[in-house]
Amino acid sequence: MRLLSVFTAYRQELREKRLQGYREEIRRIALLLQAEKVALTRKHIGRYLAQPAILRDPKVRALLAEVCREVREGFSPGR
Repeated sequence: MRLLSVFTAYRQELREKRLQGYREEIRRIALLLQAEKVALTRKHIGRYLAQPAILRDPKVRALLAEVCREVREGFSPGR
């Protein structure tokens, strides 16, 4: 039972790191598109993603919406 909980925690940590990496990539692309005065849509951002298929995941789509909202409002976390 202990092994299962350790493995579950490990998988959760990997998932969080992966989502954080997607967040950073999406944010970088969104800032570039905003500088070029291009609308921050899933279609426009998806073109520049290393793996556009990640946008099929509802969690990543929610993350995309959150990042786009932050970029539009000029919010920069951690700065």
